[in-house]
Amino acid sequence: MLESKLIDLIDNIDKCDDETAWQKATEFFEQYGFHITNFGLIDKSSQQLLGFHSNMRNEWMQYYMDMNYAADDPFVSYVKESHNSLLYCNKTKNDLVIEKGSRAEDMLLEVKQEGFESSYCIPIHNNHEDRVTGFNLVSEMSAIELQKILSKHENEIKLGAALINNKMKTIPITGVAKGQWKPNFHNEILISEREIEVLKWLSEGNRNDRIAEKMNIAAVTVNFHLSEIKRKLGSKTREQSVAIAFKKGLLR
Repeated sequence: MLESKLIDLIDNIDKCDDETAWQKATEFFEQYGFHITNFGLIDKSSQQLLGFHSNMRNEWMQYYMDMNYAADDPFVSYVKESHNSLLYCNKTKNDLVIEKGSRAEDMLLEVKQEGFESSYCIPIHNNHEDRVTGFNLVSEMSAIELQKILSKHENEIKLGAALINNKMKTIPITGVAKGQWKPNFHNEILISEREIEVLKWLSEGNRNDRIAEKMNIAAVTVNFHLSEIKRKLGSKTREQSVAIAFKKGLLR
């Protein structure tokens, strides 16, 4: 017999808009003791993390992107390579391969400060799709406590993950957060939120002085942002910067 938590999710998830769907997803997993939900989408051919949802602190997620930790994240690697779910704990031996002194080890030590004690990783592979998706559900519980939860509710958690996956993977990935999508730009285009804002005003035909006024910053600061945007995008002009930004999904 299905639990009421799962029945409620089945009744609601398909009817939700993008923002509400993500809220329902996090609320569903919270009922099982997971205070953080991470959901990533990976391209099969390039093996790159295209983007992810997360309800971790914005400051941490920005730091994660600035450090390009996605390239070394052991959970991203696990989702790419495995079809099996994984119970992970900081204090016990796990199936994750983490080298001493590696960036993966640095990331795990840093994320522990965000309340990451243990987690349950669920890769989702579909032979008929060109993308792989996966959840990493984070808990402050010990591995023993989490194992007790899974022994009773693992099937419901996996069914809920499958339902949420079917909804969340349909939300377009753009440079503007919608449904909490956070695009992964890799090393080539680590564009800051302020630079995205400059690009947005540029795309609407605003001159530098007008952008400075709208953003309440000095004109020289706008010039600096434009210089950084051109460097990161490999563009020569303002117009080319905007065109590349649209092509790469930084603007919509």
